[in-house]
Amino acid sequence: FTPTTTVAEILDDLTAELGLLKAKRIHTYALYEDCQEYGLKMIDSSSVLASVLAKWESFGRRGIPTGTWAVCMRIQCYAETTEDSPLEKENDLTFYQTHDSFLRGWIPFNELQSLKQAAIYLHYRFGDRPQQFSYEATPALPNGLFSLIPQRVVLGKYGESGLRDAIKAVTQGGMSWSSDELLNSAESLGVASPNSDLASAQSKGLRMTMKKLRGSVANKKETNRDSMGSAHGSDMNSASSGLNAGVGEERKARSGLMRTLKKMTLRKDVHRGQPIKELLFNIDQQWMALSGLSKSESAEIYMAAATRSPAYGCAMFEIEYYSKDTRETMGVTYDQLNMNRNRWLAVSRKGLEIRVRNTAATEISIPYEDIVSTELPERNAFECATTEEVLVFLTHGDEHYEINKLFTAYLSSD
Repeated sequence: FTPTTTVAEILDDLTAELGLLKAKRIHTYALYEDCQEYGLKMIDSSSVLASVLAKWESFGRRGIPTGTWAVCMRIQCYAETTEDSPLEKENDLTFYQTHDSFLRGWIPFNELQSLKQAAIYLHYRFGDRPQQFSYEATPALPNGLFSLIPQRVVLGKYGESGLRDAIKAVTQGGMSWSSDELLNSAESLGVASPNSDLASAQSKGLRMTMKKLRGSVANKKETNRDSMGSAHGSDMNSASSGLNAGVGEERKARSGLMRTLKKMTLRKDVHRGQPIKELLFNIDQQWMALSGLSKSESAEIYMAAATRSPAYGCAMFEIEYYSKDTRETMGVTYDQLNMNRNRWLAVSRKGLEIRVRNTAATEISIPYEDIVSTELPERNAFECATTEEVLVFLTHGDEHYEINKLFTAYLSSD
């Protein structure tokens, strides 16, 4: 690359280098800058490398640690969100981006499912739980525990003090122990250890259930391939969201798996005064229960839970919004508007959706066929005229440009 190389040229080279020219699930890619202070922002494809590097240098001059800023290639628009891909790199990229969306709160899970997703991610990333493992910040886990679960999960369970303790433990140490140390600590706290006979039996039961489910899938493929839905695999609650639930044997397997996982969940009345250890023991137990599964099986379980969320495959933007018709009728200023705050605008191949932040609640759904026109009427504003009303979305920075680009890209993909 040279200083005059454009972002579009960089993306073309990366796509070819990664063998993603025939990607099935991906419509377009984009380069993004990711900064702890400003969040995730798309870099315009016409930008040149020199301008990107200049941005990095300007951060250093302004006292912002350059290590907190990075450029990454991400999926911009999904062409397909249900079918699996034969390309390993595409599956890998989709998996890591899905986990990143989970950490940003875009794909909301409850506390229990969040810990399960964390354990599955660890198994996908590192395989079976090693004898010694650290949840502190390392190159493999740049944000330590918070490379596995969102901070809001810790905040919701333990409050501000628990979150502060977790952040302190991640940055200052004390989150590393061996399997034997975990065994001793678990026994002293009255918790069934992952190394105990009970946990071993649970782990064995999980593997046997996975075999039954895979066998059921194989039989169905032989008899009726078209009856299959999503091929992403099974989550920890339902074992396989893509399998037809009409087979009795499969129902028993799913029910058995769910009972096993419930038994593995730590009791909430133990570990008082040790909230972070409670959380980590829970993750560790579920990680050990995945022992023996392959990387692809871990991905199937993780992605099945993620794809069940209506937020999967969406790009999210923090917004405030109001109805233009209301403003013009009332003749009020922006400051007088009773705007809807604490919202996300989700842009996907299905259309636009307004969501309540950090929840699965959808306030308004706007299919593309109901959109009459869009405009960028003023700074930080994206205007969308539907068959019923005109909505104005106020964004942070220049994200209204990115929303417009995504909107155009999805329309052109149909």
